[in-house]
Amino acid sequence: MEPIPQEREIKSQPNNSFGDLTKEITSYLKYLSQFGLRGVECSDKTLKIIRSWELSAIFLDMVSCKNCNLSEHRKRTVCGRGDAGADLMIIGGMPEPEDARTGEPYSGREGELLSKILAAMNLNRESVYITPAVKCCAPEAPESVTANIKACKAHLLKEVEFVKPKIICAFGERASRALLGVPLPIQRLRGRFHSFQGIQVMPTYSLGHLLAHAEDKRATWEDIKLVMRSMGPAEQTEL
Repeated sequence: MEPIPQEREIKSQPNNSFGDLTKEITSYLKYLSQFGLRGVECSDKTLKIIRSWELSAIFLDMVSCKNCNLSEHRKRTVCGRGDAGADLMIIGGMPEPEDARTGEPYSGREGELLSKILAAMNLNRESVYITPAVKCCAPEAPESVTANIKACKAHLLKEVEFVKPKIICAFGERASRALLGVPLPIQRLRGRFHSFQGIQVMPTYSLGHLLAHAEDKRATWEDIKLVMRSMGPAEQTEL
């Protein structure tokens, strides 16, 4: 067995982010465990706790963000919720007013519809990771949030990199544009998988659109069935 080095420091500079530091700590603990070191508890539970610190650091960057005008009016930042190790990631557009009150994505009527969709997939909110592309709720319904999408993109990409899902379901043009960067209407994007950093992305109608246009629920269900086939679970019901 290779001898344990006498000195191996975690070289963290003062300007390193909290997320960078937690990655270094995790890497160091795994390194020590290779040599059977028992002086540090290196169980899956410990590594899971450290991993949660990294996600907290991502959220901390979100709540302190002032990259766009929405930060001047926000009540609460809406961060992701659910299983941070899920195979399926749900990305919405802009938070609902109810989300700004609770601080959680899809807290209102759109969230009720999302829960029904997940139930039809034999899933629930705790078994997927849900996050909005834009992290703050606008004081008024804007016609365009292109600048806000760009301002929040770095936060969204950190979440995607952290969760590492196999599939992303992007509800609406804003969510799809945030990932794919293609300014096309959802009608031209939906119905097939796209690729983002090696992850399958299924764009489909936004939940707000479905509440106003029930006739498009059938098309959305066809998109969801493609997601289910790729994930493996059998179809159980319909929207």
